[in-house]
Amino acid sequence: MAKNEERTNCTELELQYAWNSLHEGAEFLLENGLRLQVLYPGQWNVEKGPDFFGAKLRINGSVISGDVEIHTIPYDWILHRHSDNEKYDNVILHVVSHPYVSQIVKEKLSGIPLLVIPDIKIKTLLGHRNSSRKYNPGLCSNYIREKSPDILNDYFINNGYNRLYNKSLKFISEILLLGSEKCLLKGLFEACGYKNNRDEFLELFRKFTSHDLQKKSIVEKEAVLWGESGFLDKNKIALSDEKIRGYFSILWDNWWHSRKGYEKEKINWTRANVRYVNSPWRRIAGLTLLLKRNSFDLLYPLLHLFDSNSDIPLLIKKLIEIFTVSDECLDLYLDFNTRLKKKNILIGKARAIDIVGNVVLPFMLAYSRLNNKSNLYEKVVVLWRALPSSQLNINIKISAQRWLIEKSDVTKVFRNFASIQGGIYLYKNYCTFLSMDCSNCPKRKIDIEKILITN
Repeated sequence: MAKNEERTNCTELELQYAWNSLHEGAEFLLENGLRLQVLYPGQWNVEKGPDFFGAKLRINGSVISGDVEIHTIPYDWILHRHSDNEKYDNVILHVVSHPYVSQIVKEKLSGIPLLVIPDIKIKTLLGHRNSSRKYNPGLCSNYIREKSPDILNDYFINNGYNRLYNKSLKFISEILLLGSEKCLLKGLFEACGYKNNRDEFLELFRKFTSHDLQKKSIVEKEAVLWGESGFLDKNKIALSDEKIRGYFSILWDNWWHSRKGYEKEKINWTRANVRYVNSPWRRIAGLTLLLKRNSFDLLYPLLHLFDSNSDIPLLIKKLIEIFTVSDECLDLYLDFNTRLKKKNILIGKARAIDIVGNVVLPFMLAYSRLNNKSNLYEKVVVLWRALPSSQLNINIKISAQRWLIEKSDVTKVFRNFASIQGGIYLYKNYCTFLSMDCSNCPKRKIDIEKILITN
């Protein structure tokens, strides 16, 4: 810590709460003498990266948008090495509760405007905030909170179709570029990466499909997938369990013969902020077993399943079963060396529903449009509406508070996959995109007032 830079009485969390509680139009004076008006403090980030995303500020008359980072003292920016982290490249304001003391620190941080909110002001803001809500309500909450869960569920489902349609447009482009089979495969790789390892799984997809897979057997394809992931390192394996040792040996023997042209540069997997049961190794294990039991060709089994089943609940059940992956041996492992204390299924039901809703159904909608299969198109739309809910993500939890949906009603409103997607669609495309500028939201003026107010 720089000399004489002392911590304040208020904690960083209290300062975050104070910043989050700011009303539209709150005014401050920056350390550089410029005037700051807060149009929107941003979305409170609960994961790695800047503390608030997508803030909208007016500095000296000019409106800018970007991220906000909160610390108690300016030196924490250097201490946490934010300048070396690309996640912080979009930070437009540094908020602290203590001003610069060291001239060296001041010079190093001169590129980012600094706002100092003293302890007494923080305490005042904390006294005015609603302690039960982390996110302030929007204007549309005046209409939404008065409606029954059934009316809201139907409203969000209808908006969910927009998200389904937009996802299908992406798949149409990918099908035309890669072909149907490869496009579906790419979608599955991306889904297994989720948010923390999406790019890494797409890189694995590129490496995997660079091999001449048509000439390889099922076990060779399995070995190539594991080999290109970088997890088949014989020098780092110290296996004790006979089953996992036997599985590794088969993979290694087949990878050894297939790795001609193998790119030695390994994938840099992200392990930070990833639950251990969702580690890259376990995601790859689940993906590999899913593909292996379908002979690394899911497209035609899926098309047959859709064509041969008219019972929607039964079709949904079979789809979820396909993408739920468990193995009596691999369920027990975190990686080839580390055994878990208890069994954890590789791909559970909730994740399987996510894959069906985010990959399979949008892909099938795209496929049906490109191949003029109207029956398939109609079946996908019905399936979309009937697919059960998966886990409520952070966007829905934030939205529920913004829209003043009672906590006890959240699971009733978002009780199916389509309604969850509708909530995400509205929040991302209107609330977040407009930086919570409710007064200029076209959805509120055209849609919510006309539709919800009449029900």
